Amino acid sequence: MTSKPFRAFLLPCLLLCIIFCSCARTLPKAPLSTNSLPTPPHSELTNQEICLSEDPVSVETTTIDEIIQSMKRLHALPNKSAYRPHLEELSTKLFQKLLASNDPEIVMMTMLAAASCHHPLSHNMAFSLVRSSYPIIQLAAIQALCSLNTTEADCMLVEALRSDYPVIRLEAAWYIAHKRIPQAFFHIDTLKVKLPAELLPYLPELYAAEGSSSSIQRLRQLLLDPDEQVVLETILAIGKYNLTSFSDVLTKFTSHSPAVLEALAFALQNVPTDAARDKLKILACHSSPYVSLRACLSLIAQGDLSYQNQVQTLAKEGNIFALSALGSCPQPLLPCFAGTEKCVNLNLALSQLMLRDAAAIPSIKTFLALPETELLCASYSPGHALSYWDVTPSQTVVKELEPTFTEQSLRAKEYFLSLALELDEAQFLDVASYIFQEGIFDLYPCLLELLENKQSKSAIALLHEESMRVGAPYNRAFATLGLVKIKNELKEKDLVPILSLSREKKAQSWRFPIPWIESAVSDERMPLQQTSMLAHLYISTVGALAENGSPEAISILVEELSLAPQKYLPFVVSALLYATL
Repeated sequence: MTSKPFRAFLLPCLLLCIIFCSCARTLPKAPLSTNSLPTPPHSELTNQEICLSEDPVSVETTTIDEIIQSMKRLHALPNKSAYRPHLEELSTKLFQKLLASNDPEIVMMTMLAAASCHHPLSHNMAFSLVRSSYPIIQLAAIQALCSLNTTEADCMLVEALRSDYPVIRLEAAWYIAHKRIPQAFFHIDTLKVKLPAELLPYLPELYAAEGSSSSIQRLRQLLLDPDEQVVLETILAIGKYNLTSFSDVLTKFTSHSPAVLEALAFALQNVPTDAARDKLKILACHSSPYVSLRACLSLIAQGDLSYQNQVQTLAKEGNIFALSALGSCPQPLLPCFAGTEKCVNLNLALSQLMLRDAAAIPSIKTFLALPETELLCASYSPGHALSYWDVTPSQTVVKELEPTFTEQSLRAKEYFLSLALELDEAQFLDVASYIFQEGIFDLYPCLLELLENKQSKSAIALLHEESMRVGAPYNRAFATLGLVKIKNELKEKDLVPILSLSREKKAQSWRFPIPWIESAVSDERMPLQQTSMLAHLYISTVGALAENGSPEAISILVEELSLAPQKYLPFVVSALLYATL
């Protein structure tokens, strides 16, 4: 795992999720206002009817059911492509109606669907939701905005900096920094007076990600900050973003704090000079095991494999950080432990997995199949430059924070599964088959994406086998969907049962959003809003129909307008818009 931001005050940040969790289950006091939303693009047609058939289609509608009926009748007309402006107007009205719902889930799904089809209304939706009084909606809106590379989206991220919630401000600033929008430095710098003191150590990473000359100058100043945590995070940020202009500064930097020296050992990994290597060799002899371990790992990364023995020794002595780090060593001798501690077995298996060692498979299977009563979580060293994974009972977690830790645990499993993709194909498919056999449903969306990327004969054979498995409807549904995506051979009638299956089951439609500062998994990819297993199945099936765009596929989508729950309805509408292009 890569080093993560400041976590000494993680719990106060996590407490914000108490609000997130409660509002996810509580209806807003009043519908979100749509007064600021634009009128439909073809509003001049309002109060008119499309009179090219015996049964005119009214454009003037007042309820969701009336909009749906008008859309269905519109699609029944010949040469429907000529009426696309009217379809767009009805779709806009439907999105507006759904956005005014009292149900936060429907509101969020509407915004995500509008963004997925690049509907003009999506910007206005996101702008309204960024200003919502509910932080969970603000957070999800910000994460959805990252896929909209437009000036309007950037302006909305700036608007989110005015949130009443510090974590939301930091989330918006993180995207602003990575997108490097105009005046990004100014927006980040002004956060200093808007954040509580305990959150200020998160700012260095924002400056490092933005990377302008002004940000570089600010980082130089932060290296002299009286707050040790700020200095520590500044050094980590310099190392994480490989800011080469600090090479001489890091080489000459001194401190009496083991935590700061640990961070320094991490940052020096990216300084390929003799002076940096000499300093790392000194730090490798430090009395703190964290400092010496991190220095050894940096020297190994620079090509000095003689320090593998020191890491190996620390691992054999029971240093769990060293055991977790063995995966980054080119040719370590992985120790064998007679004990059965889950933490030791987990980190040993991850090291084996990172080295593409098939010996990891039995243990990895066990941890992928952990019950809901056990959660995977990350623990960090004092200098935040080392980490390991642990298993904790769910009953030890504060009840209000359980959704956050549950989501973190699921993301960790997805991360482990993606690492397994680097194994030999037969070994990865062994893990994939195990997930299907054990019915680990939460991993099905991630597994399907990995199998789709494989597109090998063996992967297709596995999906064929699962598509015919008796007594496993979810296996059949996901495997069928995967075959459609891989082979691009759509049989519309095969997708209808999938829609029915995912539509009739009750499940949360979007996973608990995690702020950047609380993410325990490597953030190489910007975090996006993710749907749950059933929602993923439904939305992906609708998307497959839209991609095909055949008359039969469009007929199924039109029929689905009357069948879909309101939380899925906006995705059916966006699919219809795409299919009728």
